[in-house]
Amino acid sequence: MYGGGTIMFTTKIQKTALAMLISGAMAGTAYAAPEVLADFHGEMGSCDSCHVSDKGGVSDDNLSHENAQCVSCHGDLKELAAAAPKDKVSPHKSHLIGEIACTSCHKGHEKSVTYCDACHSFDFNMPYGGKWERKFVPVDADKAAQDKAIAAGVKETTDVVVIGSGGAGLAAAVSARDAGAKVILLEKEPVPGGILNLLQVE
Repeated sequence: MYGGGTIMFTTKIQKTALAMLISGAMAGTAYAAPEVLADFHGEMGSCDSCHVSDKGGVSDDNLSHENAQCVSCHGDLKELAAAAPKDKVSPHKSHLIGEIACTSCHKGHEKSVTYCDACHSFDFNMPYGGKWERKFVPVDADKAAQDKAIAAGVKETTDVVVIGSGGAGLAAAVSARDAGAKVILLEKEPVPGGILNLLQVE
């Protein structure tokens, strides 16, 4: 929100800035500064303010409710990008496809990371941030654990498992679904799109 060279902040952005100022001021005293977002938000309210929906109970695995809470307080990606300085690259104005979830970068109970750093080196100063790094999870080769899982029996079945949500994976999943198959689509990255995310949007 810029006008005549003056930065104009939305109410949501003002609240975010005020919260950060308060946190910074408190960090300068004997107070133990929060290390992750959950610590900071916990001081401002309860866990329920982020995790429990109006319908009661915890939200889904996609963190839909948590992401909606982020937007309700801080604004959506367009609002955040518009409030950024014009001479800086905004992490909230992305070339990635679709609406990127806040929790792709902003983690509640661990250090937040800038997903842009998977390919770029913008050196963003993210609150409660750590360094982005790809973590490879080793395959569990525990024979006893595998035997136990097999003996427990099938909990859920599907017709097709598609690995990767790039163009080919999405096309395969849609084709299989259109043909009547029950499909599960798996993606290792926090955002879908695969190689399509490398496309430049003009």
